[in-house]
Amino acid sequence: MTKYVYEPENLIAGSAEIVTEPVTVAISQNLALGQVVTKNEDGDVVAATVATDIYGIIADPVITNGTTKGVSVIYIAGEFNKRKISIPEGGNKAEYSNALRKIGIYLKNAEGNGVTYA
Repeated sequence: MTKYVYEPENLIAGSAEIVTEPVTVAISQNLALGQVVTKNEDGDVVAATVATDIYGIIADPVITNGTTKGVSVIYIAGEFNKRKISIPEGGNKAEYSNALRKIGIYLKNAEGNGVTYA
């Protein structure tokens, strides 16, 4: 008998309305759940590299190769667990938090099962 284990992602962290949008993902991307993204000059989603011009957070992880674009879904509004958001290595968390807030994405501590994630 196969045993299945459910492990919640704990990305969503509040009761605010969650708004999503389907997107096209640029070539050569490896976008993880919770990763902050922006759009390139073609209007395709790419990993954010700076805390300006943020477009959303990846809701559906996707990997694209060097020749084919992909599709995914991003969150463009809501409340999310700040510990599950992925920004570039060396990125300033406060700058990203402020940039996300400007587009309607709020980061907060998530609570669950008696544990607070700071």
